[in-house]
Amino acid sequence: DWIRIAALYAALVTIEATPVVELNRAVAISMAFGPEAAMPIVEELRAHPAMKNYHLLPAVRADLLAKLDRRDEARIEFERAYQLAPTYKLLYNIGVVYSQLADFVSAMKYLDRYLKEGGENVPEARRQEVTKLLKELESRVGRLTIRVAEPGADVSIDDVLVGTSPFSEAVVVNPG
Repeated sequence: DWIRIAALYAALVTIEATPVVELNRAVAISMAFGPEAAMPIVEELRAHPAMKNYHLLPAVRADLLAKLDRRDEARIEFERAYQLAPTYKLLYNIGVVYSQLADFVSAMKYLDRYLKEGGENVPEARRQEVTKLLKELESRVGRLTIRVAEPGADVSIDDVLVGTSPFSEAVVVNPG
């Protein structure tokens, strides 16, 4: 019962007022009352010096932002959490957010990395879910075969560098 857990964290914070306890309280509040109720606590914790490099703060903030449909901000925070503490588990979250942002190429990249880096640690049900999602994403991207007469030429698509010639395989692109 998340309401009770939130109340217990409220009591704990009067005894042990640490930023980590506050962050855990924010998670409980989010589960009990929704992400909008927890966001002010998380925002205040961002200014706390002890939380500057604590990977769970951007991870929690990212989760709240995603639930509030603020997906681009969520992506930035998930990536920050990954920079602070690289774990294959965050690659899943990053991939899902990219998919929701319709950046299917990036979603595929991160979800593929999730499966590879997680290896046998990825539960079978999650592996099947991600494999299915990767197949769906594959149907939403295009593949371009690029041939350039000049070896070593930088090739950009929509002002984004996609590689240097010659290309050994097709370039995967988002629609549009």
